[in-house]
Amino acid sequence: MKNSLCLFLAITMFACSDDNTSDTNDNYTSAERLIESITVISPSCENTYNLWLFYDNQNRITSFQTQYYETNCWVTNEDDNYDIINYQIDYSENIISLSANGSLADIPINDDGLYDDTNLTFVNGYLISATGGEKILPLYECGGTLVWIDNNLVEENTYSNTNCSEIRTTTYEYYEHINPIPFFRISWHNFWGTAFGMTGVFGNQSQNLVSKTTTSDGYKNFNYQLDGDGYPTVIYVESFNNNNIALRYVNYEINYIE
Repeated sequence: MKNSLCLFLAITMFACSDDNTSDTNDNYTSAERLIESITVISPSCENTYNLWLFYDNQNRITSFQTQYYETNCWVTNEDDNYDIINYQIDYSENIISLSANGSLADIPINDDGLYDDTNLTFVNGYLISATGGEKILPLYECGGTLVWIDNNLVEENTYSNTNCSEIRTTTYEYYEHINPIPFFRISWHNFWGTAFGMTGVFGNQSQNLVSKTTTSDGYKNFNYQLDGDGYPTVIYVESFNNNNIALRYVNYEINYIE
């Protein structure tokens, strides 16, 4: 295999008929290779987001650092730029604690290592529904449903406004290439939830690398540069409206511990 290759293959998403997940895809706490750092560069907003990860001898994330440098788009206070925020993760029986800047949050976990909250329902390590009320996952603060087929998320229904009245549906398509980073979710930037989600407490992510997401507002395309072992080292995300006009793009740069 070449040292790097780009995936530019699209697959057709299967129609959703049943909410099925595989019993063989267990929740686990570490990938074969550990991510050392993730840098997200948003050329359209001139923003940079940095994330550094640190592990114990069990390959669990025990601390991480975030840094935001925002010069456009959403920046409201330039004094917040450049500061590195240090987070600590502590593991105990049925509790994972996250602390930073003197604040502490205890996250209850069940025997499967998943977030133990009555508002969340997991099946075989995959989140399938949220009834609203839990405060850790802001995407589902009004509730939502997730449909999985063959261990891939194919449809996500959430609310797109603050009064929880307008449903927003996102559909997902995938490449055939397996995603080697099981708990990493691609977004527009890094934040504390990116690292904390990689502990596995929010459940598995899709088994394959996502190629496209579609909403009523438009769509996003995902392309990857892989190393010789098939791990993503660069991820390109470009957003389009329904008129196929490019709106925004970001680049992920991922480094692994050798």
